[in-house]
Amino acid sequence: MKYLLTSFVLMLLLSPVKATDIDLTKPHELWVDSTQSSVKSLPNLPQSKIVSNKSVATEGPFTSHQVNVNSAGNNVLNDAGNEPSIAVNPLNPKQIAIGWRQFNNTNSDFRQAGLAYSSDGGITWNNIGPLEPGKFRSDPVLAADADGTFFYQSLAVESAGEPGLDDDIFRVDQWQSIDGGQTWGNKVNAIGGDKSWFDINRSNTPERGHIYAAWNLAGNNHYPDSFNYSVDNGQNWSSPESLPKSPIYGTVAVGFDGTVYVAGVYGETNLNDLYVIKSNNTLSGIFPDFNQVTGINLGGAVAVGGINPVGLLGQVWIATDKSNRHTRGNVYVAASVDRFGNDPLDINFIRSRDDALSFSTPKKINDDNSQNDWQWFGTMGVAPNGRIDLIWLDTRNTVGSLAGKNRSELFYSYSYDGGLSFSKNQSVSPDFNHYLGYPVQQKMGDYIDIVSDNTGAHIAYTATFTGGQDVYYLHAKPAAMEENPYFPSHEMDGAWHHPDVPRQGIISKTMVADFDTSTLINFEAVFTETPTGVPTWFVLQALHPLTADFIDYVVYFPTGDLSEEGVAVR
Repeated sequence: MKYLLTSFVLMLLLSPVKATDIDLTKPHELWVDSTQSSVKSLPNLPQSKIVSNKSVATEGPFTSHQVNVNSAGNNVLNDAGNEPSIAVNPLNPKQIAIGWRQFNNTNSDFRQAGLAYSSDGGITWNNIGPLEPGKFRSDPVLAADADGTFFYQSLAVESAGEPGLDDDIFRVDQWQSIDGGQTWGNKVNAIGGDKSWFDINRSNTPERGHIYAAWNLAGNNHYPDSFNYSVDNGQNWSSPESLPKSPIYGTVAVGFDGTVYVAGVYGETNLNDLYVIKSNNTLSGIFPDFNQVTGINLGGAVAVGGINPVGLLGQVWIATDKSNRHTRGNVYVAASVDRFGNDPLDINFIRSRDDALSFSTPKKINDDNSQNDWQWFGTMGVAPNGRIDLIWLDTRNTVGSLAGKNRSELFYSYSYDGGLSFSKNQSVSPDFNHYLGYPVQQKMGDYIDIVSDNTGAHIAYTATFTGGQDVYYLHAKPAAMEENPYFPSHEMDGAWHHPDVPRQGIISKTMVADFDTSTLINFEAVFTETPTGVPTWFVLQALHPLTADFIDYVVYFPTGDLSEEGVAVR
């Protein structure tokens, strides 16, 4: 297998943080510092029996719970967990599963498929991993379909009957869980390759349940093919196919109508050559024909090395709006990128309103004024109500030079207007030293993960609050309260009424002409109280019919800025 990557952007490989010599033509599983010994020589050492209390990290109203605990619920010292991925049951969001790269001992580079589940919304975690004990595994990706079935895909790397990293065979296996992550079975060969990512059709179209996966060209036993799919809920997988521009270091998204999108770096060029490719819908389950190829400008280049010595600094994330708002069908792309200035890394975001034919000018999401900080592992999700969630690791609160930036915090921002504006950045975790607890492969993985629903962002991330690399779960709500389930759903002469909510009123009403659809959009800002008397505000939006007695509104919270320390401002 041959693989060529033109050396164009090595801007972070020679950063002041740590000089590395990464061969980008090799799979991620081979990425090591040039001073390190071969990873093949590192054995599967036993896990430490030394434990400490489970870590619970709090930042204001936000609480992170450690996921990779032992059977007694305690933290295990001298192990490492990174590269987490998360699945949330859309029918019961208290059921959550997280997978990660599990290193039993930091003196070894042998990793397995870590796995834990929660049945109480992420407060208590049951570690039932590794998924396949004794098997060298990496690149965990989890997702749930519309009916609540969980899928776990994991890269297996094998050679000559023994796990290792020379003369490799790369294969992605898939497991399913129908009980919220408590038990896993139905293992199938999903084919795949290094850094595979997948998404599921959750629409009400005939293609509901179809799964689509794309992976890298390096670490790929099917080069130059890098895409396949399943039309029977993951039971069987198609033969690999090639993709135009062979996007790598990116993700896959399925739109509300079953359209498939893949975003990433052009597979055989430089890290600033980015594309979104789109299928012509689904062709009734036959292989999607990716006949639309759009070069995109994220305002910078995808980056490797630097603050994450032998890893990516984030993937290219693509997501679609499946809401019933006027933003339905929008396509969004976000990533941590080097904008070719003094600032090493920022979170940039672009949006498309014409089905990925064209995209907006890049918008920088991090609102710090520093030119000396890293906003890395940028990750994006879109909720069913259209809210866009962005999370990332951020060094802005660490004092010192670029080379001295050794502490990060998890930051969060969101948008309720289709990405036109984003909320003020919020720190949602304490700071931690991101250089602690490396396994032999010196990085915190290549990504963190998010699932967005109407109650907030379900986040799986890596941090070192215990002094070593551990996996954490955080539910970040956009405001101090959940949206009011008692809010009225009809309008009569500008007056709102609901028998369970005695005090409420419209503060402002704005009518906006949408020239794209020749319709009016009705925006309203409303004050209300819940049945318990808690005051809060809402913003509503709907298409305004010319003649009608009822309007169905999408209710969404404007920002968390209308609360202080978790208490709504009156």
